[in-house]
Amino acid sequence: MKITAEKAIVQLSRREILWCPNEHSNSVAVIVKHMSGNTMSRWTP
Repeated sequence: MKITAEKAIVQLSRREILWCPNEHSNSVAVIVKHMSGNTMSRWTP
């Protein structure tokens, strides 16, 4: 999953990574941050 995500994200500009469509949505940056924290908490004793 990490490699696939990295390949997708490198295709985006910084502006696209930080873009949020509306106040009820998250940017790619926020989603990746949440996924990273969730993954770490699942596999960290």
